[in-house]
Amino acid sequence: QANLKPFKRVGKLDITSYPDGARVMINDEFYDRTPMKTELRPGVYKVTLKKRGFKPVTSEIKIRRGRTTARDFQLEQRRPRPRKGWLKIYSHPENARVRIQDQEYGRTPVEVQLPEGNYSIRIKKKDFLPYEREVFVERRQVSYINADLEKKRDRRKFGQIHFTTNPRRAKISIDGTYRGEAPLSVRVPAGVHQIKIRLRGYEPFHRKVHVRPWGDQYVQADLVPKISPRTMEGTIKIVSKPHRSKVFINGVYKGKTPLEITTTPNIYAVEVKHKSHLTFRQPVHVKPGQVVNVRAVLLWAGHIPPPPHKVLQKLHKKLFKR
Repeated sequence: QANLKPFKRVGKLDITSYPDGARVMINDEFYDRTPMKTELRPGVYKVTLKKRGFKPVTSEIKIRRGRTTARDFQLEQRRPRPRKGWLKIYSHPENARVRIQDQEYGRTPVEVQLPEGNYSIRIKKKDFLPYEREVFVERRQVSYINADLEKKRDRRKFGQIHFTTNPRRAKISIDGTYRGEAPLSVRVPAGVHQIKIRLRGYEPFHRKVHVRPWGDQYVQADLVPKISPRTMEGTIKIVSKPHRSKVFINGVYKGKTPLEITTTPNIYAVEVKHKSHLTFRQPVHVKPGQVVNVRAVLLWAGHIPPPPHKVLQKLHKKLFKR
């Protein structure tokens, strides 16, 4: 008796990788993660391995009927992208040469993108004293330098004002002149200076700063959000059963339910009245920007028995009427 082996119409693919756990795409279709084995019809396949933090690898693999094709992939690690921020450098006067870490970066104004870290800044202009400063560039943030260059023959004394604001990116003016966005450090002549800090949606911040010769002054501005007139008011919404009941606020008629009233913050006496029903009364405390809902269910007066003394009065009249 003949021992017949079944005829195989497929081939096998065995894929491993270092490191393992890579996603395996065959003809752009996800199959599994390494290590993996699968059966495929004979032919040429595009195999791609992907893993976070590593470069993708693509290879063409030929599958033969009844055979196992094995491939091992060595994945190459990606280089981490540098975390960068922006540095904007201005000077007064302009057109001063800028060096960052002893490398030339042109003339002011200068805008440059740099990896996160500390940098030495040097700004030079003919007939002016050099300006030097250390600055920290934070990733995804903008740092500013505003350099007031001092003439070589000018003996005036200078100091620095360092600004931080919450929230960031507030616009800073010194003595009516715009100087940049916070966080910011500005070199100014010694003396008293008027500071104004503005940011859309916030109240302006004002302060006088006395800068001492060669001294540092720090200004931390916690900006206060603007409150629009509408948010200073509150709302009373009144519904009732039965509908179309009369509404009185502090004894003044306001309309019929359903009713919505916008008013200033306070405590109000709300009364809801309807013919043949008992009056509904409720004190309401309205706060800025708050909506107070009042649901008034009025009782029908016909369901309420009269007081005992009125019952006795009616009975007395009936007995002695004869």
